[in-house]
Amino acid sequence: MKRLRVVAAAVSLLIVLAVGLFLMTFDADRYRPWAVAHLERAIGQPVRLDRLSLGWRQGIALRLDGFAIVEDAVADPHTKGLGVGAGREPLLHVESASALVRPLPLLRKEVRVSAMILDAPRIHISRDAQDRLHLLGMAAAAGPAAAPGRMAASDGAVVSFDIDALRITDGVLHWTDAMT
Repeated sequence: MKRLRVVAAAVSLLIVLAVGLFLMTFDADRYRPWAVAHLERAIGQPVRLDRLSLGWRQGIALRLDGFAIVEDAVADPHTKGLGVGAGREPLLHVESASALVRPLPLLRKEVRVSAMILDAPRIHISRDAQDRLHLLGMAAAAGPAAAPGRMAASDGAVVSFDIDALRITDGVLHWTDAMT
């Protein structure tokens, strides 16, 4: 029985060391173009992403640095005349976004995020001449392909996506008013 415990402890230690070595040496940033393409398709707007990294913080930690949703080159009727567009501020910008993903549900094609942390988000809200409010970045993030808690994987299978906690720090809200 003692020998079984020693073997189990040794195997556990090897697994922990292997995962640690993998996370320290894995270059997630090489998948940035793939991630940007999939985000753009899911959101329906152009996306900018400066860096993508992977780590461990009580789960797999995926970090996006310099994430932005920018206005499409084709004029959006909600943003026309509101000063949003080429050369202007993005619809939604986040300095860094971290998601702590639980590893075991990934085996069942479920993405369980125990915590999502948004650092320094900038969101643009506008009011058009007809007195309608537009959460520009949030509408782009919801996008036409978004569905509550579910999204389709590249192979057509449905993937469950749940977030347990969300923390936002140092955010900025930009207000544009076209009523005058």
